[in-house]
Amino acid sequence: MAGKKVDVLEGEVGQLKADLEERFFNLQNQITSNNERLEGKFTAMEEMLKILLEMKTNPATSEGPCSHRAATKPFIQDLALEFGY
Repeated sequence: MAGKKVDVLEGEVGQLKADLEERFFNLQNQITSNNERLEGKFTAMEEMLKILLEMKTNPATSEGPCSHRAATKPFIQDLALEFGY
């Protein structure tokens, strides 16, 4: 009788261990996915900031007072869509 209870408990512990390992694996995948998504967003932000800094430091390269805005508007709109705005 005691041996049977031990076998049942070992089975339950084994199932619990398998469930926890699966949950841990899923959590790791979610963390990795979130990390990759954030890296992409930071890269896009970095590119946008480079463009904005270049526009600010080299205004003579633009053809008019607002031409840089027109040229970068689609790029900024694309970034806004990527960020969910």
